[in-house]
Amino acid sequence: MDLTAFLLLVGLGALVFYVLCGRPRKGKNLPPGPPAGLPILGQLLQIDRTKIFSDTVGRWADEYGPIFGVRLGGYDCFFLNDPKLIRDTLNDPALNGRPDNRVWKTMASGNHGILFADGPTWAEQRRFTLRHLREFGFGKNAMETLILEEARDLFDGFRTDAAAGRSVTGLGRRFSLAVLSSLWFIVSGERLNHDDPELKDILEDVFRQMDDVFSKGILSFVPALATVAPERSGYNGLLRAFERATVFMKSYITQHENSRVEGQPREDRKSVV
Repeated sequence: MDLTAFLLLVGLGALVFYVLCGRPRKGKNLPPGPPAGLPILGQLLQIDRTKIFSDTVGRWADEYGPIFGVRLGGYDCFFLNDPKLIRDTLNDPALNGRPDNRVWKTMASGNHGILFADGPTWAEQRRFTLRHLREFGFGKNAMETLILEEARDLFDGFRTDAAAGRSVTGLGRRFSLAVLSSLWFIVSGERLNHDDPELKDILEDVFRQMDDVFSKGILSFVPALATVAPERSGYNGLLRAFERATVFMKSYITQHENSRVEGQPREDRKSVV
C-alpha cells in the first residue's frame, strides 16, 4: 500500500470514528459554548498547556457565561462558573458520578476509595471512611489542637523561607501536606514530618504528574492515549508517582502493624479520641 492510499485510509477511519463516536450532541436545551472543533479532539487544541486548565476555562466563562458546554475529546463537558450553581450541583446525588475511562479507574485502583470511585461503591466507602474517622477524632473538638499544631508548623516554614530571602511558593503543595499530616495522625497516631525530603519529593511528583494529566494535558479526555502513547501522554509517569506514594505509605503501615501490642490501645491515639 503506497503512502497516499494509507493516508486516505487513515483519514476515512478518523471520519467514521468521528461520525459514530465523536460528534457533539445537538439539542435545543444545551448551554452555549464554542464551536464543536476538530474531529475526535474537539476543542482540546484551544487549551493553553503552558498554564493550568482553569485559565482556559475562565476565558470561556467570560465569553459564554456561568454555564457553558465544550467538546473535549470524546466527551461533552459542561462547566459551571457560579457559586450557587456549583453548590446546587455538588448537593445533587444524580451528578456525583465520575468519568468511566481508564485514567480515572487507574486513580481509583479499579473502583476503590472516595476520591475517584463511582456509584454505590463510592457511597458505601465514603460512609465507612467517615464513620471510622469520627471514631478516631475527626470533627471533634480535640482535633482543634492538632490542626493548630499543623498550622504552626506551616507558618514556621513560611517564616524560615522569608528569613532566608526565599520566595514563599508552592502553597497548594504545602497546605496539602498539612492536611495530609492531620489525617495521617488520626489514622496512625503519627504526624508527618513537613521537612522530610523523601515525602516532599513524592508529593511534588504526584502533584506534578496530576497537573500534567488533568490540568495541562489531554489524557483524561482522550484516554486511548494511555495505550497508544503511555509515556508521552503522562500515563506511565502518573503510575510511577502513585506507586512511589503507595510504597512510602505502606512502610508506615508495616511499622505500625509490627509495633502493635494486642489489647493495648496506643497512647497517642487516645490523646485524639
